[in-house]
Amino acid sequence: MRALFIGSAATFAIACAGSALALETTTASVKCSNSVKLQDKIDGVKAGTIATFNVTGTCNENLVIPKGKTIIIAGSSGAKITPAKTSVEALISNGDTTISGMTIENMSGTAYTLVLADRGGYLEIIASTLSAPKSEYVAAFYNASAGLISNSRVTGGTGGGIDLWDSSSLKIFGNPDDASGPDGFKTTISSPTGPDGAIGCGLASSVFVRAHQSGSKSGAILLNDSMAGLTGGHQCVAYLSNKTGKADNFKITGMEGPGISLNVSTLTLRGVKVTGNGGFGLDLRQTNAEISTASSMSSNADGDVNAGPGSNVFVNGWDGKNSMSDAFNKETLKCWTGGIINIDSDALSLPTGKTMTDLLKKNPCVNPD
Repeated sequence: MRALFIGSAATFAIACAGSALALETTTASVKCSNSVKLQDKIDGVKAGTIATFNVTGTCNENLVIPKGKTIIIAGSSGAKITPAKTSVEALISNGDTTISGMTIENMSGTAYTLVLADRGGYLEIIASTLSAPKSEYVAAFYNASAGLISNSRVTGGTGGGIDLWDSSSLKIFGNPDDASGPDGFKTTISSPTGPDGAIGCGLASSVFVRAHQSGSKSGAILLNDSMAGLTGGHQCVAYLSNKTGKADNFKITGMEGPGISLNVSTLTLRGVKVTGNGGFGLDLRQTNAEISTASSMSSNADGDVNAGPGSNVFVNGWDGKNSMSDAFNKETLKCWTGGIINIDSDALSLPTGKTMTDLLKKNPCVNPD
């Protein structure tokens, strides 16, 4: 279980085998310059210490957080991290790293990724901006690593925006309980030229994306201006959820290709709006998917749901505006080579003058339960 307290100088006691083990915490201010390097400060942190650095200025360096160290980098006054070597990652976390209120960018270099959590590392990005138009990816989580991205803007990547691989996991939030970022309580992800899309997920990795509600404040998620919204395979598990009650607070839109494309994976959609994409809304192969709780799909160029070979899609909730009925009527639900779409009858309201027999003639692979 991981707990991080930004800006705290307290000492935490952890019960361990009947005794108390004190974790030392330190806080220091760092104004990055040619002569003051953040990496030097990180290198000086003792293993087992929770070290917070309140950063200003531009840190022109390639940062590495080693295993065993917990580092919190809290930026203010336009603080930046830019890589000194633009062909190398700006930040690698093999330890436990939190970034808050920072801009991290590599505008000209062709590094594999801008930031990387690797070898079981953890990387948390709060209220920050990440941009790398010429790197393969903007943020990558590999080799059983984990992370959280909240209220941040992620842009670029010639391969994709965010990449998950090899049993890694990532939470992506628009969360009013976290610090406000460049787009308020919204996380925006776009990768205009990356074939893996805004988010890529593979090899037993998982991604959990949610727009949160806190009192009267709503968070939001926007995946847009990409080749695809979410792509994945090799047993990716994806759970996308909108808890705000406002349909536009989680949108996958403006893709050149599909909104979501998965192969040999598992997908859950709750309250997500997938609209205005150049391919299918959902394009699935050998994938089990559940669409529920006010999700909506419409105006996707190739169709709204394509259940490909071996896919099973279960719909038990739609957007309340009968767009499921519209999808039936416009033949935007498609299946092939054994794909099946099962629809709870409570999720379906027949268009005026249409019978279930009429609709099923147009959609023979759809089974109303």
